[in-house]
Amino acid sequence: MSEDEVQRGVIYPSISSIRDIMMQVAVMVVKEAIKEDLAEGYPGMDAWDLQKLSSEVIRLFCIVYLLNLRRPSPLLSCE
Repeated sequence: MSEDEVQRGVIYPSISSIRDIMMQVAVMVVKEAIKEDLAEGYPGMDAWDLQKLSSEVIRLFCIVYLLNLRRPSPLLSCE
Protein backbone atom coordinates (compact mmCIF):
# COMPACT_ATOMS: atom_id res chain seq x y z
CA MET A 1 0.00 0.00 0.00
CA SER A 2 1.13 3.53 -0.61
CA GLU A 3 2.09 5.86 2.21
CA ASP A 4 -0.88 8.05 1.28
CA GLU A 5 -3.28 5.12 1.70
CA VAL A 6 -1.80 4.32 5.10
CA GLN A 7 -2.11 7.97 6.19
CA ARG A 8 -5.77 8.02 5.11
CA GLY A 9 -6.43 4.91 7.19
CA VAL A 10 -7.18 2.64 4.25
CA ILE A 11 -7.24 -0.96 5.48
CA TYR A 12 -7.09 -2.82 2.17
CA PRO A 13 -5.13 -1.97 -1.00
CA SER A 14 -6.97 -0.71 -4.05
CA ILE A 15 -8.21 -3.25 -6.56
CA SER A 16 -5.86 -1.80 -9.18
CA SER A 17 -2.80 -2.67 -7.05
CA ILE A 18 -3.81 -6.23 -6.07
CA ARG A 19 -1.85 -7.89 -8.89
CA ASP A 20 1.34 -6.02 -7.95
CA ILE A 21 0.90 -6.94 -4.30
CA MET A 22 0.19 -10.55 -5.22
CA MET A 23 3.44 -10.58 -7.22
CA GLN A 24 5.42 -9.20 -4.28
CA VAL A 25 3.95 -11.86 -2.00
CA ALA A 26 4.65 -14.62 -4.54
CA VAL A 27 8.29 -13.54 -4.85
CA MET A 28 8.69 -13.49 -1.06
CA VAL A 29 7.12 -16.96 -0.75
CA VAL A 30 9.41 -18.43 -3.43
CA LYS A 31 12.48 -16.79 -1.84
CA GLU A 32 11.55 -18.20 1.57
CA ALA A 33 10.91 -21.66 0.07
CA ILE A 34 14.36 -21.55 -1.51
CA LYS A 35 15.93 -20.35 1.75
CA GLU A 36 14.23 -23.13 3.73
CA ASP A 37 15.25 -25.72 1.08
CA LEU A 38 11.61 -26.44 0.24
CA ALA A 39 11.82 -25.50 -3.44
CA GLU A 40 12.49 -28.27 -5.90
CA GLY A 41 11.79 -29.39 -9.40
CA TYR A 42 13.10 -26.44 -11.37
CA PRO A 43 14.60 -27.96 -14.53
CA GLY A 44 18.38 -28.25 -14.46
CA MET A 45 18.88 -26.59 -11.09
CA ASP A 46 19.71 -28.00 -7.70
CA ALA A 47 19.14 -26.30 -4.33
CA TRP A 48 22.49 -24.48 -4.52
CA ASP A 49 21.64 -23.02 -7.94
CA LEU A 50 18.21 -21.91 -6.74
CA GLN A 51 19.78 -19.99 -3.86
CA LYS A 52 21.83 -17.95 -6.33
CA LEU A 53 18.77 -16.69 -8.27
CA SER A 54 18.29 -12.93 -8.19
CA SER A 55 15.03 -11.32 -7.09
CA GLU A 56 14.41 -10.27 -10.68
CA VAL A 57 14.75 -13.85 -11.98
CA ILE A 58 12.39 -15.06 -9.25
CA ARG A 59 9.93 -12.28 -10.16
CA LEU A 60 10.05 -13.33 -13.81
CA PHE A 61 9.50 -16.94 -12.76
CA CYS A 62 6.43 -15.86 -10.79
CA ILE A 63 5.07 -13.94 -13.76
CA VAL A 64 5.50 -16.88 -16.10
CA TYR A 65 4.46 -19.74 -13.81
CA LEU A 66 2.51 -18.54 -10.80
CA LEU A 67 0.28 -16.05 -12.59
CA ASN A 68 -0.23 -18.34 -15.57
CA LEU A 69 -2.82 -20.63 -14.02
CA ARG A 70 -2.87 -22.93 -17.04
CA ARG A 71 0.09 -24.97 -15.78
CA PRO A 72 1.39 -25.93 -12.33
CA SER A 73 4.50 -24.41 -10.83
CA PRO A 74 7.55 -26.70 -11.11
CA LEU A 75 9.52 -24.78 -8.47
CA LEU A 76 7.28 -25.36 -5.47
CA SER A 77 6.22 -28.83 -4.51
CA CYS A 78 3.50 -29.52 -1.97
CA GLU A 79 4.08 -33.23 -1.46
